[in-house]
Amino acid sequence: MKKILFLTNSKNSRQNEDAYLIDILRSDFEIVVSHPLDCKKYLESVDGVIIRNIWPTHEYLAEWREVERLLRASGKPVYNPLTGKGDQKGKDHVVELFSEGYQVIPTVDSLNDLGKLPDCEYYFIKPKMSCDGTGSKKLTRAGLETADLTDYVIQPFVEFESEPSFFYLDNHFSYAITMPNRLSHKTIEIYRPTAAELQFAQSFVDWNALPYGLQRIDALRTKDGKLLLTEIEDESETLYLLDLKEPDRVRITHEIVRSMKAVFV
Repeated sequence: MKKILFLTNSKNSRQNEDAYLIDILRSDFEIVVSHPLDCKKYLESVDGVIIRNIWPTHEYLAEWREVERLLRASGKPVYNPLTGKGDQKGKDHVVELFSEGYQVIPTVDSLNDLGKLPDCEYYFIKPKMSCDGTGSKKLTRAGLETADLTDYVIQPFVEFESEPSFFYLDNHFSYAITMPNRLSHKTIEIYRPTAAELQFAQSFVDWNALPYGLQRIDALRTKDGKLLLTEIEDESETLYLLDLKEPDRVRITHEIVRSMKAVFV
């Protein structure tokens, strides 16, 4: 039985999801559980590494980058792979995608580029390396001009109807959920996307080009029904498994375990 290092942060709000996954995975692997900051002592003795809910990595970013370096140097399989272009590298990918004409919330990272954004009364700034809205601020144009925008992205403040998320496993659609507001109103519903919505989400999966693994395409639905990407989550995305009804949870968990076994076995 392969020995797998499962990286998690037992102090964040999704520890129950990871406990659930760990329990399932023990049927197929010998699982060693560790916080990323404590994992170096296990790296030589394991056959591979699973990265799950390790956020907020921005609170220990330098140390996490060192762990990433060691994982790459080990040559051992890592799930998710450390090749993602999404939130593994912060929010720069949203700036890049906007500049390339993708259907994303308009995003720049300099006052000099503010003219590329639509005219609006308020703007929203977000730290490039953060999660769950930590450090985000709603500002006027005057507020922007006096704020320190180092390592922030700038977006128009957009009124929206809901926030859907599209989950992909090994680059194939697995399931989707929607909620009124990801930060403050987490009434989660699973739903079936339209063909156009799947085409929207798949465009970002194709751009990210992960060889395997899980990724979550986060979007908002504007008041006029348009979808705009807010972020590609490809590092330690919450899967909301325990918020799903049992038949969906069982099916999706089986697919995740099958994907992991293909990488490690």
